[in-house]
Amino acid sequence: MKIYPLSLAVAGLFLALPSVAAVTPEWPGLPPQCWPESRNVHGGSEGDLWEKNVRITQIHAEKPKGGEPSPNKGYLFVRQGDWPTARVLIYAEQETLTQIEFSGLSGLGSVSWINEKLLFIRLWWTPTTGNDVIFDVESGTAIYSEQFWDGGQARRQAVDACRQTGCECTPGAAVR
Repeated sequence: MKIYPLSLAVAGLFLALPSVAAVTPEWPGLPPQCWPESRNVHGGSEGDLWEKNVRITQIHAEKPKGGEPSPNKGYLFVRQGDWPTARVLIYAEQETLTQIEFSGLSGLGSVSWINEKLLFIRLWWTPTTGNDVIFDVESGTAIYSEQFWDGGQARRQAVDACRQTGCECTPGAAVR
């Protein structure tokens, strides 16, 4: 039996796409072959690693030196480590510091102030999946967490398949 390069490419696409389809059955907006470049896609049903790999505690310690002050200069955070463990210490004019400890990381992405009391934290669990978190430093709690994944591989596979078979760019198109 002779195997043609096109059939190998199509078979590879169908073997790889079920894992993508399990995460996001429909694309928000245009499907990957229509994206001008790779993008992160939010949502998914792989479980929230934020719940499994993060521990938030209050610790008795001095106000950290340095760090990134909040816009009102009242609070600050210090990030420590990156991979496979990291932590963020938060001073919020309280008797204790909030310590957020991360394990199982591929990397601690960005940590930045959204406003005077909210932090944006981007975590990478693997090179292609992560969580975006909004953390309220006054209450010491995450008020938002959403999983995301890097759509780069899905885009590359879809573009390659479209070169072979042609594709439509229809908003909300389901993964095929």
